[in-house]
Amino acid sequence: MSEKFESWAIVELFGHVTMAGKVSEQTIAGAAMLRLDVPAVEDVAGGFTRFYGSSAIYSITPTDEATARRAVKILQARPITICGVVALERQIEARLAGEGEGIRLGGFFDEDEDYPDEDEDDDYPDEDESQAIVSREQVSKAVRDLLAENPVFLDTETTGLEEDDEVVEIAVVDVGGNVLFDELIRPHMEILGRAIEVHGITNEMVENARSFEECVDDLGKVLALTHVIIYRAEFDLRMLAQSAEACNIVGLSKNNYASVNCAMELYADFYGEWDENHQHCRWQSLTGAMEQQEITLPEGLIPHRARADAELTRLLCLKMAEG
Repeated sequence: MSEKFESWAIVELFGHVTMAGKVSEQTIAGAAMLRLDVPAVEDVAGGFTRFYGSSAIYSITPTDEATARRAVKILQARPITICGVVALERQIEARLAGEGEGIRLGGFFDEDEDYPDEDEDDDYPDEDESQAIVSREQVSKAVRDLLAENPVFLDTETTGLEEDDEVVEIAVVDVGGNVLFDELIRPHMEILGRAIEVHGITNEMVENARSFEECVDDLGKVLALTHVIIYRAEFDLRMLAQSAEACNIVGLSKNNYASVNCAMELYADFYGEWDENHQHCRWQSLTGAMEQQEITLPEGLIPHRARADAELTRLLCLKMAEG
């Protein structure tokens, strides 16, 4: 007879996901499940619990409580976002009503997916809402619910696209279009020529700007306890984390924002272009989304700069909320 397992641990899941917390065994509806209690730690969202089947687990590394808590802080593990809950509820409703072919929760990224290129000029086919798992109306309702929480819209520009690149500009606007943060950032590396061609930010322009370490507290005050919406959130979050790492600081985990929501995921279901290969709606570039929805850049804003893209993301969300 095997002993019942209970320990602080770092858990690796299939899909390249790592979690940490107090692990124990629990039986639910006759099935053995792994219960993971992620503790609340300083500078990270409050604690939460998740259950996993054995087939989802790649490895479990027992450790002490202090190590597990440090891992939670580094991993910045967070519960499902408010928008994710709303979207999942809508998908379940559609499935039960026989309107959808499956359930997919937005906000998570497939490592094998081809991310849309912001300066890519694609010809998009006509929309076919009948193929979308989540209907246009359901997305509109989810976005309206999110906008009711008074979110902010964030965008960054970077030195490049690689795993050592950093942010060179950050902008945040509120739901009314008011600018809350708009600043060039001095990176620890040169801005690549390819990046300069896209956003126009040169090394000379950031030479006297504040570093990420010098401005992160101000940015943190803007984002504290707010719902944040980002177009292609995975990329911007990765770049912010890399900038913090380059400064040897914890970074934005201190902000304790309420949730991060990906506008690209929401718009994919709203636009409804079905990707047969990946079995979900195809992601669109922000430029493509603007063209599809006939949204124009407000006068005075510079294309492909952080403030412009944050504002365009806001306008796109307002458009989706209209239905």
